[in-house]
This record gives sequence, C-alpha cells and structure tokens, in this order.
Amino acid sequence: MKLQPLKTNPLLQTLFVLLISASFMTGTVLLSGCGEPKSTEKPSVETPEAEGDGEGEVDPEATPAKPKKAPPLPSFEKLSDLPFTTLKWQTPDGAILSGNLYDLHQNEEKLKILKSAQTATPTDTAAEAEDPIEPETDDEGNPIVVQPPAPPPPKHRYPLLVLVHGIGGSQKEWVMAIPSIVQAGYAVLALDLRGHGTSTQRRPSDDPNDPDSVSWRYLPNNQWRLLPQDLEQILTAFARPKLHPKETAPQVLESPVVLVGAGLGANVSLIVASHQPSKVKAVVALSPLLSVKGLEPALGVLTLKAPVFFAASQVDPDSLDSTQKLFKLTQSEPKELKLYKTIGSGEDLLSANAGLLPNILDWLHGR
Repeated sequence: MKLQPLKTNPLLQTLFVLLISASFMTGTVLLSGCGEPKSTEKPSVETPEAEGDGEGEVDPEATPAKPKKAPPLPSFEKLSDLPFTTLKWQTPDGAILSGNLYDLHQNEEKLKILKSAQTATPTDTAAEAEDPIEPETDDEGNPIVVQPPAPPPPKHRYPLLVLVHGIGGSQKEWVMAIPSIVQAGYAVLALDLRGHGTSTQRRPSDDPNDPDSVSWRYLPNNQWRLLPQDLEQILTAFARPKLHPKETAPQVLESPVVLVGAGLGANVSLIVASHQPSKVKAVVALSPLLSVKGLEPALGVLTLKAPVFFAASQVDPDSLDSTQKLFKLTQSEPKELKLYKTIGSGEDLLSANAGLLPNILDWLHGR
C-alpha cells in the first residue's frame, strides 16, 4: 500500500512555523538573562573614599599611615638660644671689663650638634653604654692623656658690631636685638661698661682704699672719662691678633667695626669713632646727649669720618634737642636722623618701635 503525502492546510502550516520560531526566541531571551548584560561603554572613574567606622576616622589597614615629620630645628629667636663666649680685658688702672660675644659660627656648630642628637637612635646610645672605650695606657699602666682635636676653622668671618649700653644699664638691655643682629650676619659683642653689669670687678690690690669692686653709682668722675679709652682698648685688641689671640675669636673680622650705643653709650661711641677713624666703620647713636658725666661728643663729630645713624624720641625733650644738634654738627656722610613719637629713649627705642632695628640693619647693609 502506497502512502500518500499528508495534505495540510497552508494556513495551519504557517501557524506551526510561527509557533516554533516564537519558542526559539523565548529561549534566547531566557539564556541571556542568566547574567549581567555586557556593555561596550567604559564606566566613569571615581576616587574611592576611605571607609571608616562612621566617626570620620580612617581605617589604618585600608589607608597607609603618613610618615611623621622630624621636629624643626630651633631658630635663634631668643638670647637664651644663642651660644656665646665671655671675653675679659684688664685696663691699665686695674679695672676688669667683660662682654659676651655672639656669632653665627657658634650657632652653626650648635645646629650640627642638635641635628646629630636628633638622628641618634636609642639602640646606638645603649650600645655605646654597654661597650665603653677603654683609655689607652703606657707601659706602666698610666692612662695616656689624649688632646681633643682642634675645632674646625669657621667657614666665614663676620664683621664685628659692638653694643654699648646707657648709664646704669648693662648688656642685658640688648636682649631683644641681639638675635636679629646675629642673623643679619654680624658677630655681636655685648659690652658691659666700667662699673656696670659684669664689669664691676677690679684687680686685687694691697691698698685698703682701693676697693675690689666699683659700682657705677659710686664711680669717681675721673673714671667716667676713661670709658672711651676702655672701648678703644677693646677695639685695639680685636684689631691686633697678637693682643687678642685668634683662638679666642677666630670668626671675627678685626676691623673696622660698627658701634651701636644708647644714651651714655652713644656718647662713648661717637667719641671713640672720632678718635679711631680707621677702626670704626659706622656708628648708630640712639638718644645721644650733649654731655653725660663729662663726656661731650660735639667736638668729635665735627671731624668724624664714619657715617652715623641718629635716632631719638620726640617725647624725650633732652635727647631730642641733643640729637638734632649733634646731627647738624656731624660732618660725615652719609648720615641719617629718625625721630619717633613713642615714649622711650636709648635701648627702649628698639622695643617701642618695631621698625627701628630693621631700618638700622638696612642702613648698615650698604656701609
């Protein structure tokens, strides 16, 4: 029996094909829904925020800790931060003069010591303590004295600036000014005048009428007039290495020097500058007077060669009148006069007028 082909309705055949196609399309959609659809667009990059515990603290495990900065080395803003050398001179009549020398060379050495102390570790210190160095001995067992190495010579030599205080004062009057002057590049000698501060001692004497110490309150008139000679002796010592050994102050240029005086010290500075023109580079006179204890600079400024910077307070009539007259009498050039309305005279002008010391240093810079 021969089978005959099944005759189907064309409409039914078309519906059958459509159903099969629909089933295949449904399966494709279900398969692609099993995962996230891939996108061809690149995602925007965002900076991840540190995750914390809700209180704004950063998780130390998620964020590496930043290294701590080393503490800064101290800047020499206070006089107590500045190393100094105490110098003494004896005058022909037995008075002992004293002053402190501050300079950048000593400051550089102190910075090196502080820096090396900061870099030293506790283990290094402990190791040094556990293994002390045995001193060398000779054949008889006596320790050999080893001389310490000589300090290195200074890299630079600095011009000398001498501070001369007023009557009844001392080198302490310059406490606020010395650090700025040192950092400006000067070696600073803060001097105590005869009978003031640390310069009240005298050479011991067998004469019962010759006291071992003399205060400025009881200083005889003839000794007041020796103050310019005292300062000249000190300048001579710095100008001649044989009189002032280099190992005492190797970082100081011999001469000429800058003299900065206040009141009585201004009078002494002006007189010395007129007597020693080759040893004085410039003078700063704060509140000078026409006469103090018989010291009168008016005659000396007529032949003065060193430039002078004058300063006075308009509230102090005595020093104001004297300063203006001395300024007019001064024949040296350049010369400058600064008047201030604030109360104060002498060293007090520096603390009462913040811009005075910078003005002085700027003026000296061109000398």
